Amino acid sequence: MKRTREEVDATLQIAKLNAAELLPAVHCLGFGPGASGAAAGDFCLLELEPTLCQQLEDGHSLVIRGDKDEQAVLCSKDKTYDLKIADTSNMLLFIPGCKTPDQLKKEDSHCNIIHTEYTTEDLLDQIQASEEEIMTQLQVLNACEIGGEVYFELDADKICRATAQMLLQNAVKFNLAEFQEVWQQSVPEGMITSLDQLKGLALVDRHSRPEIISLLKVDDLPEDNQERFNSLFSLREKWTEEDIAPYIQDLCGEKQTIGALLTKYSRSSMQNGVKVYNSRRPIS
Repeated sequence: MKRTREEVDATLQIAKLNAAELLPAVHCLGFGPGASGAAAGDFCLLELEPTLCQQLEDGHSLVIRGDKDEQAVLCSKDKTYDLKIADTSNMLLFIPGCKTPDQLKKEDSHCNIIHTEYTTEDLLDQIQASEEEIMTQLQVLNACEIGGEVYFELDADKICRATAQMLLQNAVKFNLAEFQEVWQQSVPEGMITSLDQLKGLALVDRHSRPEIISLLKVDDLPEDNQERFNSLFSLREKWTEEDIAPYIQDLCGEKQTIGALLTKYSRSSMQNGVKVYNSRRPIS
């Protein structure tokens, strides 16, 4: 709905502004169909730093998040910003086709009403974090959406691993062949179990007869490097790199490799053509 000169004058009177002290041109800002019928009072102007402005110009979205009793925040795809309210009575709004006071002074002084339309989308949420931060944390928590527009599938490796842990907790040692049979029967139909799914969770002894498997979780081992190796070598005298790697991977620093850890805390030798590692010091 476009404003008439009379409506503009009435608005100026309510605002206690003298029309004679203002430039004759008036910019009327309207909201298009994308505003879902919302009134102008339902919108606020937002001042952004150049980086965020460029993101909007590139077609990306910004979202305001926060519960009713929390401080609202502004989120881009990968960052979160504080929001602050700034009241000002001397605001200049730049929109397509908007003319500055200097430009208007050069034109005719007769009364002009310039109508300009905006469009917007309604973005609502509560969690005070960016979309990328939220999705990353949901993945850490192994969360999934239930009842959405998106289809999900079960992670076969995680289901098989969790099932194996449940079975192994009931016995100190398990006949490997019998365990593999029971394990495969215990997982949902269509899922295939594999010992590769148990790295860092279970230990297989290929030298015993029959071969056995036992529960050995990384989380149950000491956090100190030397104590970790002492604990592992007390469980098994010699390890291949493939077997020991899942149990020391978390000890690697930013520029440290598994090979460097093995060189520092163990000595290597060849056994039946395979490199194995044992402790540098006697283990009681």
